[in-house]
Order: sequence, then C-alpha cells, then structure tokens
Amino acid sequence: MPNISTNIKEKEYKKIIEYMCNNCQYFGFIISTYDYIENNKQTEEYKIYIKNINQLMNKLKPYLIKTNNTPINFLQMGIKYEREEWEQDKYLYDICIFKVTDKLKYILQETAKSLYDWKQPNLPEDIMFIKDGFIKLSIESNQNTGYIYCNSLDEYKMINKLGIQFSEDYN
Repeated sequence: MPNISTNIKEKEYKKIIEYMCNNCQYFGFIISTYDYIENNKQTEEYKIYIKNINQLMNKLKPYLIKTNNTPINFLQMGIKYEREEWEQDKYLYDICIFKVTDKLKYILQETAKSLYDWKQPNLPEDIMFIKDGFIKLSIESNQNTGYIYCNSLDEYKMINKLGIQFSEDYN
C-alpha cells in the first residue's frame, strides 16, 4: 500500500475521482463535530464550515446510505466505542457513506480541485472510496497524506499512468 507522494490536483484529481467512482461502490468522508461544537461555536470559521457542509450535504443527500456517529479511529480498528463520561450524548465525528453514481462523481469533481482540499473549514475531511468492503483510497486530510490500495501490479501501473506518483514501488 504505497503512499501518494504528492497532492493530486486539477486534471489528475478529476482522473482519480473518475477512476475510483468507476471502480468502487461507495464514497465516504468525515464531518468533525466535537471540536467545532465545543470550541468554535462563535467563530467565523465555524460558521463557514457549517454553511459549506450544509450546502454539500444538500447536493449529496440523494446518495447518502448511512451516517455513523462515532470516532473514526475506533471504527477503523473494529472496536465498539464506549463513550467517556465527559462526552455525554455528544459524538466526535459523523462518518457519512454514499452510493457512487455518475452524478456523485460529477459533484466530487466540481467540489474540490485536489484531494487535500477535503478538509476543514471548507469541506468534510478524510475522504475514502470503498470497494467490496475494503477502503481503496483514503486521505488523512490534516496530515496531507493519502493511500491507494492496488490489487495488482497492473492496477498500480495504470493508476501511475493517470499521473499519480507514489512514494514507493508496488510490492
């Protein structure tokens, strides 16, 4: 699983979104809630974030399959999450999963100009594409890090031809 070595922008961004939409069943992202709810209620950044999220969710609503309200790190590790006493009824993230369609692909291509544009305060973060129950592409937005999981050397080479540079060779 090689890391993506550069930010995928503009033409390459559209190409990788098209590839992932053509080869995956689901798309997802994370909406951070706790930090904003607790620490940024009155800030202009928070207001922009909520406005942007609402606009995007209105566009994506027809494709929404489910939303999980739980911290992503526990979900990824397969651990059932038990809330801490201080959390009360609050949750830390909304994990939104969408059905991939041609219309969704167009929305994703027009919403951002690069993979690392998907972060606060303008957009949800940590986008992912899912194929057959496995994450095919994942982005850690706040780290500007991405991963593409290739099933074969042929797929690795094909993705590389789309203009995607990897930090290491396929093995």
